[in-house]
Amino acid sequence: MDQAQQNPAAPQRRRNNKHQQRPQHSRKTGAQVLLDNCDNIFCFLEEYSVLFSLVDPTEVELPDEPAQPIDELGEPQDGLQCTTCSFITTNKDAMRMHCKKDHQQAWAGRKSLLYKTVKVQTFFRTGGLQKYFLVDFVDAGNAEDAAVKTRVQAQLAEYKVTQQEIEEELQTLEEAAKADKTGWFKRTGWLGFFKDRNLAHLAHQARAPEHSERKLKLAAELTERPVDRGVDRLAALPQEIRRWLRSAKQSEVDQRPLARLQNPESQTTATSQL
Repeated sequence: MDQAQQNPAAPQRRRNNKHQQRPQHSRKTGAQVLLDNCDNIFCFLEEYSVLFSLVDPTEVELPDEPAQPIDELGEPQDGLQCTTCSFITTNKDAMRMHCKKDHQQAWAGRKSLLYKTVKVQTFFRTGGLQKYFLVDFVDAGNAEDAAVKTRVQAQLAEYKVTQQEIEEELQTLEEAAKADKTGWFKRTGWLGFFKDRNLAHLAHQARAPEHSERKLKLAAELTERPVDRGVDRLAALPQEIRRWLRSAKQSEVDQRPLARLQNPESQTTATSQL
């Protein structure tokens, strides 16, 4: 009796095993994974979240770097890339051994000069078949931080513009202070003259002439002379007239008459301000 007769279920089991075998694909030496041929190299079982190779893992070449992340390989990992060569690993001890053995580099001092942190993926995770490749990956947290930083910078720029506008408005005399709405300031009409004018510009025009500004200094002296002579002649006027001259109200005289100030420095300052 042959084996088939001894075990009638054997042919059926062989037929079932035949259907369970992986599909055969031609193995190309150095098969680089591309979008057009990835289905011929890998098979992804979505139901079990399993990715297996249809060709020999040693014959699979890495994609051009930096590559776009492959969703089926999972979240990109934090990796270390040697700055001297293209060696990539996810283990710091492996990087230390690589630097010491392959480049005779001491693992001391500023270790950040020996490697850089990158984002990587690999087609195989076990069995010593890991082949890490760089991916162009932006972490969602980093992207959110970058977006927040951009918004903050925009708000700071807007704040600076607003602050500048406020400073310009503060320099502009839109309305005189309440203390200046009475007396000579109101009677002379300075409120209307100063309205919407930049006080910084007016202060520059009203400043004392510098030593190098001879013409401006001479003009100031020529203006001060007639004012000073007029103040000297106030004493010749009747006291009642000088009380009217001192008063800022058109219908009421001042209690004190207009006269030269007793302090010479104060008188000089008042004359120069006219």
